[in-house]
This record gives sequence, structure tokens and C-alpha cells, in this order.
Amino acid sequence: YIITLVILTLIGTEIPSVTHKVCVLEFYHIPLYLLLSTAGTFMVIGVSKLIESCRPLEFIGRNTIIIYCTHITFLRIIENFIANHWLYPNTSLSGFFFYIVVCVITLFLSICTIYMVNIKYLKWILGK
Repeated sequence: YIITLVILTLIGTEIPSVTHKVCVLEFYHIPLYLLLSTAGTFMVIGVSKLIESCRPLEFIGRNTIIIYCTHITFLRIIENFIANHWLYPNTSLSGFFFYIVVCVITLFLSICTIYMVNIKYLKWILGK
């Protein structure tokens, strides 16, 4: 996957991207999109086979639904709070550090939520 991305970048090809929609600018981007999607999938499968056991990843994997349901709310609240009261990113470097801080705080709050929901009396929310 990474080799394919490097080669496409070196020959000057635009890389098809996915945000909230698939960005296909030219017809030849469709095969590139399929190639990169397939290569990325095989890369993730290959890396996951190399990792035999990783307790933090197993913990996150067992509680992904909680993170999925809460992270956007936490992300938006923290993003607005930090931008309005502490640091507003005005350069790409400060924006990079801004979002690193926001993501770390969001992950921390999601993990706190995991522990709160996994108590005996709230497990029914998760279907346990």
C-alpha cells in the first residue's frame, strides 16, 4: 500500500481520496481507488497477523461501539472549548498540535466512558 502510494506520488498522479464522499476527479482514478483500497485492506490484514497479542488494542476492540458512539460528541465539545478558551490554530503546525491534543483528550474521555458503561448496572446498554 505504502509503496503504491509512493510510486503514484513520484509519477505525479493525483491520489483519489475519501472524506465524506469519494473524490474521483478523472475516470482513471476509479482503478487507482480500487487498487489502493484493496492494497490497504491487505496491509491491515497483514499487520494484524503480525501482532499476536496487544492488550490495549484488544481493550479498544472489545469496546469500539462505545468509542464509536461517543467520540464525535467529545471531539466537537473539546475542539470548540480549546479553540475558544485556549488555543486557536492559525498555522499548520499549531493546527497539527491542536488536533493531537484534541484527539488525546477525546480518547481519554472515551476510555473513561468505557469504564463507566461497563459497570454491572449499565452493561444492559451494550447488550451484555
